[in-house]
Amino acid sequence: MQILSTKAEQLYSEDKKINRICAREINDIDIESTLNIKLNSTEEKIFNLINREKYITQAELSKLLGFSENCIYKNFYWRLHMSESKINKNLTNRSLKNLKIPNVLQFINGDFVTNIEEWNKRREEIKQILVKEEYGSIILKPHVPISFEIIKEDDKYCGAKFIYKEINLTMHFDNSNYTFPIKLSIPKNNKLVKTFLYISFYSEFPNQYLPVEEICDRGFAVVQFCYTDITSDDEDFKNGLSKFFFKNENSRNFGKISLWAWVANHVMDYLKEVPEIDKNNIAIVGHSRLGKTALLASAFDERFKITFSNDAGQSGDSLSRGKTGEHIKEICD
Repeated sequence: MQILSTKAEQLYSEDKKINRICAREINDIDIESTLNIKLNSTEEKIFNLINREKYITQAELSKLLGFSENCIYKNFYWRLHMSESKINKNLTNRSLKNLKIPNVLQFINGDFVTNIEEWNKRREEIKQILVKEEYGSIILKPHVPISFEIIKEDDKYCGAKFIYKEINLTMHFDNSNYTFPIKLSIPKNNKLVKTFLYISFYSEFPNQYLPVEEICDRGFAVVQFCYTDITSDDEDFKNGLSKFFFKNENSRNFGKISLWAWVANHVMDYLKEVPEIDKNNIAIVGHSRLGKTALLASAFDERFKITFSNDAGQSGDSLSRGKTGEHIKEICD
């Protein structure tokens, strides 16, 4: 523990600039010296907690040191946990053991996966847990028939390098239909192109997070739909596609993420009909809650070759146990 203790003191004293920034943010000009004194006086207590395999969260450090979580993050927490790999590994191993993370290769009944066939069964078991405990059952619904209409086509797009299309995709239900727009750009060449399906926060194409021309210049096709064209990003389930399934709040068994994912799987149905696209090389992309959406869509639709989930966070591609921020409860609510 002496190595960790020495390293913490070194990390904390080597960069005074960050301390001064934090001091300005919380209007306490003496925080630099005060926090250093408090850190040194409680340093042994912190590492004794770690040594007992206690997971130290920002909130716990905040209470221990008497400063805001934001200040703790900027001045101590991230610098300790993201410093030298040897220290980070030590803390991570202790933290994971304490969090009692379920073994992904162990069935609910306690048996262990030993071959591919058993893994496929375990995979289905995990998917059922996601449906039951977090995202809801709408992702399990059979696909409805779709049709599409090209409403705009431009073969001069980006200096005539690509073909641009705007398409209205219609999902056909028993008593009604639902139509939403998708946009795509396909390089002009004589071979099948690998494709990115991007679930976007924005309707613009391209936008600040989607450099369409640069991606297509590298030989890929880009397809986008905007999530709010499906349903609003809030607690209102009476608009967009949500209203097709919503009866009342007490009987609701799905959330917005599962609905967006279900729609992404229908967009895949359409992409399978586009002659220029390489059907065996379609990736799905999303950021934040749409990163969660991309993960869920691809978990239930193995036609997606690759999933690019950027900063999906807790309940996405990150652990929820022992973390601050969004948890399963917030996802379910």
